[in-house]
Amino acid sequence: MTMKQLVGLAFQIFFYRGSHVRYDAYTPLLDAISLRINTTVSVYNYSMCHRHACQEPSILIGHSFGGYFSLLDALRDANKNEEQDNIKGVVLLNSHCNSMGKAPYPRVPQEKLSSLPVLTLLGSKDSRLPLRTALWDIMEMKEKMIPNKFYRIDPRGGHFTGIAVAGQPAPTTQEVDTMASVISDFIIDLQEKEKNKTSSLSFPRTHRNTQYTHANYTYSFFSLLPNTIDFNWSLNIYDMLSKIVLLPELWNTLHYSLFLMFKPTPQHGNGMFHDDDSIYLKTVNIPPEEMIKAYEAFLGMTDTAPRASVVTLPTVHPSILLWLGWKPSVKKNGLYQAIVLPINNNTVYYKFPNPYRFQRENV
Repeated sequence: MTMKQLVGLAFQIFFYRGSHVRYDAYTPLLDAISLRINTTVSVYNYSMCHRHACQEPSILIGHSFGGYFSLLDALRDANKNEEQDNIKGVVLLNSHCNSMGKAPYPRVPQEKLSSLPVLTLLGSKDSRLPLRTALWDIMEMKEKMIPNKFYRIDPRGGHFTGIAVAGQPAPTTQEVDTMASVISDFIIDLQEKEKNKTSSLSFPRTHRNTQYTHANYTYSFFSLLPNTIDFNWSLNIYDMLSKIVLLPELWNTLHYSLFLMFKPTPQHGNGMFHDDDSIYLKTVNIPPEEMIKAYEAFLGMTDTAPRASVVTLPTVHPSILLWLGWKPSVKKNGLYQAIVLPINNNTVYYKFPNPYRFQRENV
């Protein structure tokens, strides 16, 4: 799409600066975006005490803490009792929802913004928003299948990549152009959706720009073992009903309980459950060396010797409590613990680290 095709842009675009960052630090980036979409990006001086009431269809772009405040404005907009919300998309630069409350400030639940397209650009070298913290949002997006959320991680990016901040390395033309291109592609995808008046959110350019991150920073736990019952997804219908009256902790307990009662058999397969820390497995006829090989292949550790430190618990009833409570360790060099509990000659319980811990604890 050329600039001429975007003359009739359907949105206003507002930019929220990071805390204590001058607006002119963003001039190269905002000029590059404006050039690509042939419109002006307006700066908005947000306030902690007042929310931005967008009167026209708008896209919000926010850096660092400015991104967090753009989310608060989007959340307020989504909660309005109106047929048409005015905020049509949000771009976060080195910012995040903190949807799972892992950072020391209030969370913005991704699920409450499920219909809002959000593009998040992160840097693996960011010291102010460590990637291990932001990865919680990616994990939640994948595991709860929250739609319209796109993530792109720059393996060399820092908190001020593409921004001209005093005391920081000057942004290169390539850094600015890459960021501007990714953001502009997202705006063009939003424009095409608005132009076609369709509810389908295909976002072809944005998917292309984020496909590497989504392929390498998300996991489909169901593919770990064949013939496996995934208890994280086994209660979807009941979840939809129970969420109306139950706290999240209660339906999570229901998942745990059904998983613990499940007895794997050759006919009914294996059982699996995972939380933020671990993957729990109940298997039939899968010896430890085979299970460890499958787990490491799942993580992409196919070219190295096994990295597991195996802890085998005795086959006695109290060992189940120890198996449940043990958090397998993950070390910087990729070594980890595998907790093995043999039940009988055929049935073995395993516990491995949640793969996201390798990313969160090694970045």
